[in-house]
Amino acid sequence: MRILAVIIAFAVWSTATAQSDDARYYVKPEIYRVTWDTICQVASPEQLRVFNARDRVQDIPEYANIFSGKRDIGTCPWPEGFYRYPAYPGVFRVHGNSKCTVTSRTQLNVLAGTTQVTTIEHGPNPFTQLKDSGACQWPGGFYSEAGRGAVYMLSEDGACLVANPLQLRLLNGRDKINYVEPSAKLFAGVKDQGVCGWPDGFYQLPSGGTVYFIKGNTICAISTPQKLNAMGGRNRVHRLPGNADIFDGKRSMGVCR
Repeated sequence: MRILAVIIAFAVWSTATAQSDDARYYVKPEIYRVTWDTICQVASPEQLRVFNARDRVQDIPEYANIFSGKRDIGTCPWPEGFYRYPAYPGVFRVHGNSKCTVTSRTQLNVLAGTTQVTTIEHGPNPFTQLKDSGACQWPGGFYSEAGRGAVYMLSEDGACLVANPLQLRLLNGRDKINYVEPSAKLFAGVKDQGVCGWPDGFYQLPSGGTVYFIKGNTICAISTPQKLNAMGGRNRVHRLPGNADIFDGKRSMGVCR
């Protein structure tokens, strides 16, 4: 007979922190995990390993009723993390009540999951109750598809195209580019924001002349060198390349006050 375990927790368990719980483990004809108000059956040895519980098993106290006052939620949900099947080359990411498919090795690395993938060899399909979100979204950062040259900035708001090397430097992304495969589905589930907006600062058009000040979504023209100095812009003016449009998406405030 295979040895099974009972997990009795002294704190409400969270799937995101299952590996660090204070559970106790007891021998019983089935594997159960018990919190203050719920009870569930551990799906497989792999799940027990993810719970970090394989070496923490002891005999259950005699006459203990582990079901008393507990809500049976069936099979224990899998903690958030990365999983795969032996015969399937893809990797799934479990996050909350949903799962997504990791699009490439590069994405797995960017998501810090390269050494965190659990291979599921036993038990039922752990993902049947989870919402399928399709391809996993890439985390915020700077990305370039191999062979294309263009750099994109991804954030919670969506994806935008970095206009030129100057903008990339001002956005602090010059040394932070992740190069991804053309098949990496970089824009899956994100909103296209067009060209990235310019960050706060002082700018001058390629032809010279007027210096403009950008703050948030506003832009204003600095009227004199004295005003530029008073605003702290001396020696901090960025001369724009010919393909830069600092006015796009900005609200003109006229002359800076």
